[in-house]
Amino acid sequence: MNKNLIFILFVLIFGCAALQAQSTAAATPTMTLTIPQVASVSISNFTMGTSTNPGNFSASLQGTATLNYSVRVPKNGSPNAKITVQAASTSATPGGSSSTAPAVSAFEYSATASGSGVTPSSSWQSLSGSTAGTLVTFASGTKVDASTATVNFRVADSPTFDADTFTLPLTFTISSQ
Repeated sequence: MNKNLIFILFVLIFGCAALQAQSTAAATPTMTLTIPQVASVSISNFTMGTSTNPGNFSASLQGTATLNYSVRVPKNGSPNAKITVQAASTSATPGGSSSTAPAVSAFEYSATASGSGVTPSSSWQSLSGSTAGTLVTFASGTKVDASTATVNFRVADSPTFDADTFTLPLTFTISSQ
């Protein structure tokens, strides 16, 4: 009986040792975090030429609007980002059907903005219906959670313009260069 007990103990000891879990190194997984580029821009309708700035044939009719934007530009060089403006129509639409409207190219724009990596186009440029013009550029690595730029527009008054209200749709875009 002692031999049977020894045999049973022998089986139990080595059997339990064989059933123990083996330790192995699992493959090392990686997690990827992608922080997206942020690019948003918005602007409300605005008016040029008011009762306080009616024009006098030799002055310019002016107007300003607030441009709201958010941007995050990658640090690794180009492309940088920019805000552009373009006329969405080839001509301004008069309120009266026979009124003479200013040409799109008669409108000029400029911008003011501030911040690290933010560069506004402060000189006056002619508006175009075919080519987007740059209002603000952002250097690589620029991060702006929420800010504003002031967009300035003007058009030289002319004796050929009829007294009327003209509308011109504009497209503002924020994109990579």
